[in-house]
Amino acid sequence: MSGTPFLFKDLKKAKIVMITGKVHDDIMANILPNKAELYVQLSPSNIVIPDISYIESILFIEDNTLYIPFEINNNRVYIQSVFEANGKKFFAFTEKKFVKANVGGAYNSGPKFDEYKEIITYYLFEDNELLEIKKGNSGIKLLAGESWKEARDFVKKENIDFNDVKDMVKLLSFIEKL
Repeated sequence: MSGTPFLFKDLKKAKIVMITGKVHDDIMANILPNKAELYVQLSPSNIVIPDISYIESILFIEDNTLYIPFEINNNRVYIQSVFEANGKKFFAFTEKKFVKANVGGAYNSGPKFDEYKEIITYYLFEDNELLEIKKGNSGIKLLAGESWKEARDFVKKENIDFNDVKDMVKLLSFIEKL
């Protein structure tokens, strides 16, 4: 099997802010996105799972990524805060989907091992409304409006990968300058 159901392969150093204002610095943590669970290591043999309603934010220090609890389709989940500009907030929701190996057959082109595949969905939050941003031209049109052709050309020129959050930040930065 390849991959993991967790957001990261291993626990990562994080700064966790509780809704009470209490801050836990340099604590090891990981997120199980499909269950919206935050795993926090208090000691080598003690991992706790605080309820999502007690968490205000999680900053994974190594890659400086911020996750917050958010409600999507009546489910509380942890989403990554990707970009903010002009009253707009952009988020990425990462799921891990289990894909069974496709073994057998002469023309087998599927995965050779069971794996957890990462699926990223992007959202725009503006005026208290949450909109899913499609990957591709329809998402570019939603984000860039009348300047969507310039944004599309930027995607081609810069070889933007919609499945890479860092590439999406480049695209969003470019669009905000249009």
